[in-house]
Amino acid sequence: MADYDPLRDHLRESKARELILKFAEIAAIIGKVLPKSADRAQFWANVEAEGQRSPANKAVRQAGYKSFLIAGLDRVRFVRD
Repeated sequence: MADYDPLRDHLRESKARELILKFAEIAAIIGKVLPKSADRAQFWANVEAEGQRSPANKAVRQAGYKSFLIAGLDRVRFVRD
């Protein structure tokens, strides 16, 4: 199982069109602390940079959501496609 599969599964089970989760909530879902790079927009970016997605964003996209960092608040907004 990949690190962010629990986040993917959590989002898939959600009926919400939009969710906002704190970094601490995401860490609890995946069972580990998020890396320091999670506070950068690129970590959650919905566009591929150099043909690569972050593992977190890949899981989010597999769940049918897009992710948006809420800068400075340690939160991420997830919006269903």
